[in-house]
Amino acid sequence: MKCLAWLLAVAACQQGAAPVATRGSAAPPAPPALPADAARAIDAAPDAGDPTAHLFEVPEATATRDGKLVLLKVIDSDGARGAPNLAFELRDRNDRLVERVEVISLDKAADSATLARHAAAADKLIADYDLVPLEGLANDSDVEGHFVGLDMTVVWEHERYAFTQHGAKLFTRQVPKAWRGTSFFSKVDDLTCNNPDFLRAVSVAPNHRLAVVDVGYKGNDTCWEPTDQVHVVTW
Repeated sequence: MKCLAWLLAVAACQQGAAPVATRGSAAPPAPPALPADAARAIDAAPDAGDPTAHLFEVPEATATRDGKLVLLKVIDSDGARGAPNLAFELRDRNDRLVERVEVISLDKAADSATLARHAAAADKLIADYDLVPLEGLANDSDVEGHFVGLDMTVVWEHERYAFTQHGAKLFTRQVPKAWRGTSFFSKVDDLTCNNPDFLRAVSVAPNHRLAVVDVGYKGNDTCWEPTDQVHVVTW
């Protein structure tokens, strides 16, 4: 009997003491679900393997070392939808289009294989030329359309724009009609919409006597602004 009691005691020790329930020892509750907006934001995060991602880091405007061609990174602002898009345009000194590579289209969905082909075409276009970034001028005043830098000043006064360098006027020109903002009557809203133009940005290559101007347009929730126009200017 003593042996049996001893064996039972050993078995009890090997099993260990029974767990004791204590106040607050219940398993912690599951973390709350993310709000719908946050979940959508995570779902919409760009894929780290996106073959087009690096192309968004390319400078807005670059020029060949001889100054004969300008490569523009073109992103349509697409005011109503704000959908991602990207293209590259090679233009000559007269602002004429030489070549265009569309990477992400506004109106055509593309699978990953198609995007990879588009990205490869853009990479080839960039690699085919020895390109140097243009330098951006700063809008350093409260006056809209006034940019300075590199001893240059650019003034945009809607109907005319002027470039000066080292205090000497390089040129004053009429803003082309095709660049100007528009005014139209909206029958749907029964009002007149105005989208006045303004100079959003300027980048220059003074040694090549060329610049790239980004013409923006104003709008509101009723009268959406048109997408920007980017143009090569030379003197």
